[in-house]
Amino acid sequence: DLGGGLKAGFWLEGQLANDVGFGGSQTTGLDFRRRSTVSLMGGFGEVRLGRDYTPSFWNYTVFDPFGTNGPGSMLNLASTVGSSAGTLVRANNTVGYFLPAMGGLYGQLMVAAGEGVKAPTNKYTGGRIGYAAGPLNVAAAYGKTSKDGSADVDDFKDRNIGASFAIGPATIIAQYSKRDYSTFNQKTALIGGTYAFGAST
Repeated sequence: DLGGGLKAGFWLEGQLANDVGFGGSQTTGLDFRRRSTVSLMGGFGEVRLGRDYTPSFWNYTVFDPFGTNGPGSMLNLASTVGSSAGTLVRANNTVGYFLPAMGGLYGQLMVAAGEGVKAPTNKYTGGRIGYAAGPLNVAAAYGKTSKDGSADVDDFKDRNIGASFAIGPATIIAQYSKRDYSTFNQKTALIGGTYAFGAST
């Protein structure tokens, strides 16, 4: 708490390979490549800097019964369709902005620096806007990874929309997405649901 309604925060998120005991990388040990950010928060919303999840990623995991992980996750099918974009899930060197609480409206914007010649490419711009109130949650997102500083012949673009509707312990979930690179594109769609019973779903 910085006073005057301002707060500062940080987030360091890594992973463990439980079967072999390694952190994040088998060569460098534990790292924080899932998310590594600092934030300033207040009535204006949140400004966030660092390595973070891209706005165009969130609908893939929020509107999926399996989330991001497991054999049933729709994210297993999503690709960068031949581009070298490294921003399908996360981006480095980001500056992000998140809307403050505004009823059910939520959203974010993000830009990421390319930092010269790098592969996979990281120069990203994107945003997400959504509405969640009562049983309904719906959101649309767009992201573009620039070909600048890479051998790619075109930008990589990701568009998606997702929605969920809760009916008692059941939730109906749907999403649609389209990714483009050069003359290639990939479309994916999901319809599914969850049912909560006791402490399980």
